[in-house]
Amino acid sequence: MLVLTFVTARMAARISTKYLVGIGTIFSVAGPILLPHSLSVGMTTTALIPRFALFGVPLGLTLSQLDNLTISFAKASESNEASGGYDAFSWLGSSLGTAVIGALLVAFAEANPAAGKH
Repeated sequence: MLVLTFVTARMAARISTKYLVGIGTIFSVAGPILLPHSLSVGMTTTALIPRFALFGVPLGLTLSQLDNLTISFAKASESNEASGGYDAFSWLGSSLGTAVIGALLVAFAEANPAAGKH
C-alpha cells in the first residue's frame, strides 16, 4: 500500500483520478473473495505476500487518490472548506467504524465466552 501511494501520484498525471479510484475499488472486492480460498495451514510467510497484496494494492490505488477526487469537485475558492469537510468526515467514519467493530467483538465475546477456550 505504501509503495502504491507514491506510484499512484505519478500515474495520476497520465490516468484520470476517477479511473484509478474505480480500478482500485473493483480490485478491492477481489481480495476478500479470493483470499479465503487460497490459504492453507502450512503456508510460509513468503507465500502469503502475494495474497496480502490483493488487499494492499487496491487500497494504495484508491486511498491515495480519494481525497484528490473528492476535493476536485469543489470550486477553487472553496477548496479549503472542501478539504476540511473531507478530513472531518473521514475521521468521523474511521472512528465510528472502529467503535462499531469493537462493539461487535465485545458482544460476540460476551455471547460466546467459551469460543476462545480450547
